[in-house]
Amino acid sequence: MPTLSSRTRLRWVDDLRVHLFDDRVDFSAGDCTVSIEQSCSVLLDLFRKPATFAEAADALNRRGADQAAWIEATSGIVKLHAVRLLVDANALATDPPDSGRLDKGLAIPSLSMHALMLHDRRRTESFLAAVREIVRPGDVVVDVGAGTGMLAIAAAQAGAARVYAVERTSIIQFAKLNIRQNGLQDRITPVAGWSMDVELPERADVLVSEIIGNDPFDEKVVEVTADARMRLLKPDARMVPQTITIFALPLTVPDRIVRRRWFTPEVLENWRSGTASTSVHSPGVLLPGRLLATPAFSTVPPLPIPSQ
Repeated sequence: MPTLSSRTRLRWVDDLRVHLFDDRVDFSAGDCTVSIEQSCSVLLDLFRKPATFAEAADALNRRGADQAAWIEATSGIVKLHAVRLLVDANALATDPPDSGRLDKGLAIPSLSMHALMLHDRRRTESFLAAVREIVRPGDVVVDVGAGTGMLAIAAAQAGAARVYAVERTSIIQFAKLNIRQNGLQDRITPVAGWSMDVELPERADVLVSEIIGNDPFDEKVVEVTADARMRLLKPDARMVPQTITIFALPLTVPDRIVRRRWFTPEVLENWRSGTASTSVHSPGVLLPGRLLATPAFSTVPPLPIPSQ
């Protein structure tokens, strides 16, 4: 993917074509077409003459764009730059626009994911309300998994004296822009890295962590919280969220589905005896005749219950 930084001066590709619809804008050049949200039509004006990424972000702020609109627009810039519809104004064009680069995973997928989470009003407003309720003036706050910096900004606006926004992915670059747009760079310190590896200069009064996905344990919320309590927080620290309640619906998977889709000891035995008649879809399993070693099977212990 072409290199993009806040100082990259961007311009539209020479043969750009734009089609406006009620719900989207199509940008195209050559055989490349990319659709983005209709609200991103503002980009046409932002880059009517070459401008840096940072200048475009500042212009969005001056126009009064709220955080959701700001994320949508900056995500659109990244997407259009990834497929070379927005190009480096100081570089010679070498490769043609290529929308296939998005299909190959060369854009930044976390931007759209974060935009979707921000647009979930119930989720976003609940976290913001909890931060305002828990954070007290003068608090030191650590935000683990800070993402775009929304909760770190909310903590500072609630009166926190210092906020450490810890984020391990490249989305931290957008958090830095968000922090600067809100004039909070003197109180919010972005920290790039995995929270279980970083060292902070002081212990915090409050832990904020929005690392709960569709799979509640996918981002290691239990381990991350336990580590933070041991190394990053004061003994009487408060947390947002304070508890997690998991709801589960037990079900029985029919044997015929298990045999078709999971690599079980019974399937292995059938292969050895030459009676296997079903396909196995588990990734990384070698086909019959190429099994190099007997797999080891073990029982996974139940996960611990999060601290209340």
